[in-house]
Amino acid sequence: MNVLELLTFLWQIRIFSVANDGRLLPHVAFILDGPLSMFGRPAGLKRYALRFLQDMHASELRAGRVGLPVIIGLEKGGTIAEHAGHIRKHIPPGTLMCLPDWYIRDHIQHRAGNRSYGYDTDYGRRFIYRATDGRVLVFSIPPLPVGEPIDDADGVELSRYPTLSSSAKLLDKIGTLLYQDAVIPVALAHNFAALPLGTGSQVLTNLAQDVLGTRRTKAQTTPF
Repeated sequence: MNVLELLTFLWQIRIFSVANDGRLLPHVAFILDGPLSMFGRPAGLKRYALRFLQDMHASELRAGRVGLPVIIGLEKGGTIAEHAGHIRKHIPPGTLMCLPDWYIRDHIQHRAGNRSYGYDTDYGRRFIYRATDGRVLVFSIPPLPVGEPIDDADGVELSRYPTLSSSAKLLDKIGTLLYQDAVIPVALAHNFAALPLGTGSQVLTNLAQDVLGTRRTKAQTTPF
C-alpha cells in the first residue's frame, strides 16, 4: 500500500506537469497525508522519489517555468507532531520552526548516534509551523534542486527549500475547524475515502455470511 501511495502521488505530479503543456502545474499544490517518507522494506524508494522530484524541478526550470509547485507531506502523528503539540504555546502564530538534526536528537529523540534523523526514510525535511490562526502543523518538503533532507545537521539552509514560503502561506489559507490542526484537503480526502457506518456494517455482514455459507440478510442497526 505504501508503494502504491508513493507511485500514485508522484504520478499525479507528473500528469500535471504535462497537462496543458505544463501551464497548469505552477497553479497546483500537492498535499500528502503523512510525511514525505518511506518506511519498512520499500524505504529505499525514498532516494528515487527525491531524485524524481528534483529532476522534474530541473526540467521545469529548463522550460523557463518556476520549477515545482508546493509539495507538502503533512504529519499528524509521531514523535515530532507530539513535540510540536507540547511546545505549541511557545511558538507565536505565523512562526516557522526549523528542525536541524541536533535539535531532534536533543529535544525529541533524546539519543546519540551518527546517522541523521530520517537517514533511511525521508525524502523531505520536516518543519513545524504555527499558522496565523493558531494551528500547529508538522510538514515536510523536498530540497530543490539538489541535496538531501539530512544535509543540514547543524542548521537548516533555507535556500535549499524554495517552496517553503509558499507552503507556509498555503497552510494559512486552507485551515479548518473540523478537527484540531486540520487542513481542508486532508479532511475532504478522509471524507471521500471513508465508508459510511451503515454501508460498512452491511459489507462486513455480507462477507461473514458468504464465508459461513448462509443466506444474505440486511444488517441490523444498533439503537442508541
